Order: sequence, then structure tokens, then C-alpha cells
Amino acid sequence: VAGFGVVMVITGLIMWFPLSFPAALVRWMFVLHALGFVVIFSFFFVHLYLGTIGSPGSLDAMLSGWVTRAWLKKQHPKWLKEMEHEGKLVVFGEEKKAAGGHGH
Repeated sequence: VAGFGVVMVITGLIMWFPLSFPAALVRWMFVLHALGFVVIFSFFFVHLYLGTIGSPGSLDAMLSGWVTRAWLKKQHPKWLKEMEHEGKLVVFGEEKKAAGGHGH
């Protein structure tokens, strides 16, 4: 996607200054620019899916600011161990058990 961002900048600049480049090149820039848009726009939906429905528990975490221990163990096991070791872990559904700290 980042590569297509570069394509969008280069093709956009050429489209801004069409008289500075051969007409055939400018025409191809319109095609490449449109293709870049389609790719970037498509990845927006892929990113949206993977960040929400494709990763169960993530949407709830974004909306509430809390995660379950099972989600944390699956997504960030090293962080879970570190927080448990330091005694700083506060996990959704276990807030009352913890003395304090963060973990959301």
C-alpha cells in the first residue's frame, strides 16, 4: 500500500503539470492514478475487516478500552506475561481483583 502511495504522488504530480510531459505519458498517469486509488481504497476495507470482525474481540476493545485475558493471551502474549510479572495487569472482568495498574 505504501508503494501505491508513492505511485499516487508521482502520477498526481505529472497530472498537475501535464504540459511538462509527453501526452502519452500523462494519459498513462491517469490510468495508474486510478489503479492506485482502487488498490488503496480496497486495502482500506481489508484493514477495516481485519481490525474488527477478522480479529474477534478487537472491536469491543476499541469501543470499551478493555480486553479479555483470552484476547490478550492470543494477541500479545509477551505483554501479558510482562504485565502479570509486574503485577500491573487489569483485565476486563477482573478489575475488582486487581489492586491497580493498567492493562487495557
